[in-house]
Parts: sequence; C-alpha cells; structure tokens
Amino acid sequence: MKNEKEIVGFHFQEIPLEEAVNAVIAGDGHYAEIKSKLLDVLPKLESQKAFAFGLPNGREVPEDQRRGICMSINMTLKKAKIGWRVTYSGTRKLFICVPRSTPRTYEKSTKHDSPAKEPESKFQPIPEQLKKKVFELREKQGLSPAKIATQLGIRNNTAEYLCYSELPKLRGGKQ
Repeated sequence: MKNEKEIVGFHFQEIPLEEAVNAVIAGDGHYAEIKSKLLDVLPKLESQKAFAFGLPNGREVPEDQRRGICMSINMTLKKAKIGWRVTYSGTRKLFICVPRSTPRTYEKSTKHDSPAKEPESKFQPIPEQLKKKVFELREKQGLSPAKIATQLGIRNNTAEYLCYSELPKLRGGKQ
C-alpha cells in the first residue's frame, strides 16, 4: 500500500447559537441525542410542568443502561447549570425529569400520641433534663452513647454530641 495523501474539504454553515451550545455540551459520546434534546427542551418548559421520555410501546430499559443514562444526563445538566434532575420510574417505564428545587410537601405530625420525637439540632436547644440524664448514664453507669440513645429514645448523634462535646466541657476538659 502506498501512502496517498487525501485531500479533505470542509463544508461551512451557520447554525443557531443555542443549538451549537447544546451540541457542544452534549458531546458526541453516549446518549448525546438525549442530552441535546433535554438541554433544548428543559429550560423552555413552563413552571408547574415536567418532562418524561422512554422507549416506545412501554418497553423497559435494562437496569444497567438506566443508571448510565441517569448519571450521564444528570452530570451534563449540572455542568450546563440547568437545575433539573432525571430519574427512572420502573412502574411507568419512563425517565422523569423534574426541577432540582422540587418542593417537598411533608407535613409534620400534629398528633400528641405519636412516639416520634422532634429532631434535635443546633437550631433547637437540647433540654437540660435530657442533658442531665445522659450525663448520669455516662458517668455513673458508664454506658456508651449508642446504649444511652437506645435507653432514652433519642438519636445516636445527639447522645454522641452530649457525651463527646458537652460532657468534657462540664469536666473542664478540652473545648
């Protein structure tokens, strides 16, 4: 075989800027057509609307491909600073696109007989009575924070915080 020089000629054309940006962000790798379409459609959707896509006739996408599609698209949307995320619905056999800032409408339980406790956090002070009980169980009985949490019905990290952060302060130790 002889080394023959091949002459390549390019064809130049104008295309819309938005289409070009989407094509560059989507790349030419896996799922580029899907990414390009989502980059075009999602920013234009009205509020209170979502977007879904899937295979025709309700066919299911294999699980390993579902994960790859979701991960790839979510990374692309994040890089493009489009506040949407994609997940697969196994019951509907569709990829569902929703805004990342989807409001959660969880209602707090207003029942007084509910055994669930309000979460303790740095924004909600821990009652002094609870602190005293934890300190007594730790100092006098030598219980671990996990056992204290189980016995008092509190979260493990609350018991750990009290045992490892608050108790040394009371003793005059490290702060």
